[in-house]
Amino acid sequence: MLFRRPDRIITLTRHAEEELAKDELTTLHAEKALLSGRILEEPELVNGTWRYRVHTEQMVVVVAFVSESKLRIITAWRKKK
Repeated sequence: MLFRRPDRIITLTRHAEEELAKDELTTLHAEKALLSGRILEEPELVNGTWRYRVHTEQMVVVVAFVSESKLRIITAWRKKK
């Protein structure tokens, strides 16, 4: 799965696609979270890649930068109420 914007490319891992579907979320939910969410914790270094958790009230999206204009969604989940 791939989002394209004039200034950036956002890809999803298969794991992210599966987790979104499991929580009845779509790629549109993930994209909106990236646009409106906040990073509340320090990034984590996992397998040589810095990963950031982007939070909204409803969900968390974990991302890693591939380059200056390319972002990969690693996973995402709906927050429990």
